[in-house]
Amino acid sequence: MNIALGILGGLAIATILLVLFADLIVRNLGTILAWLLIVGVAVGMAGLVLLLRDEQRVRRAQRDPDSDPDPDR
Repeated sequence: MNIALGILGGLAIATILLVLFADLIVRNLGTILAWLLIVGVAVGMAGLVLLLRDEQRVRRAQRDPDSDPDPDR
């Protein structure tokens, strides 16, 4: 779920940037490719951070079952 939220957030940011810089993008196709690369890297990094946080939470819960804040997950 966290990854999906990260992707949706990245797409929302990309859409906002696309609207703000639409005039610039229309003039130069290379600009849109650069923005897509930047957004792709940002979404990928956010996904990796969320995965690492989830793995740390799982490891912490395996070490000490009382430390898991949400045992139903």
